[in-house]
Amino acid sequence: MVGRPSGPRQLREAAGAHGQPGGGAQGDVARREVEWASGPVRLIGSSMGGYLAALVAARDPRVEALVLMAPAFDIQAGWRARYGEAKLAEWRRLGARPTFHYAHGTERPIGYGLYEDMGRHDPRPRISVPALVFIGRRDDVVDPAAVEAVANRRRLIRQRGLAGGKRAPGIPRDLT
Repeated sequence: MVGRPSGPRQLREAAGAHGQPGGGAQGDVARREVEWASGPVRLIGSSMGGYLAALVAARDPRVEALVLMAPAFDIQAGWRARYGEAKLAEWRRLGARPTFHYAHGTERPIGYGLYEDMGRHDPRPRISVPALVFIGRRDDVVDPAAVEAVANRRRLIRQRGLAGGKRAPGIPRDLT
């Protein structure tokens, strides 16, 4: 991307850049999109993109609203519980591990730096703008309880629980 956008822009995750959420490639993409905007910004994000959008919104007053689908709140704790110390140590030793990437429909290497960097950022960002949050009640990747905890903190946040998990029949077609 070169220059400043003149109209609405869609914020997308930096595909394959699974570095650090706050200071790495994905976080840079999110911050840069907001910086280039000539006015208020509304962000839409899914999974890690939802978490990144919430982090940017917590720090930048130009963000006026959010739509988040299964935002990866508190995902570091979820990974610690899911994989255990032995698998985390192996991930650290190898530097990356294959993980299913829902946007691409295949496994992609996820760098251990992502896991480390998550510890430097609020796992449940304080959202102070209106937000609509969707989560599958049976999501097995993003903990619905973590999403509900963030949503319940603020009256500005409307949470919608959907019947399924990730990409489940409960998700409206225009949101997938």
